[in-house]
Amino acid sequence: MRIIRLKEVVSSTGLARSTIYKLIGSGEFPKPVPLVGRSVGWIVGVY
Repeated sequence: MRIIRLKEVVSSTGLARSTIYKLIGSGEFPKPVPLVGRSVGWIVGVY
């Protein structure tokens, strides 16, 4: 299982950071998984 950070999600999807968070809020994009402290990431292949 590979986890990537927001910068890489933005790069691979072509979506803006704000758009990703809007889609998360509406349930159209998977929620990030907590890592350490306030850090989050996405599991590759889920989005």
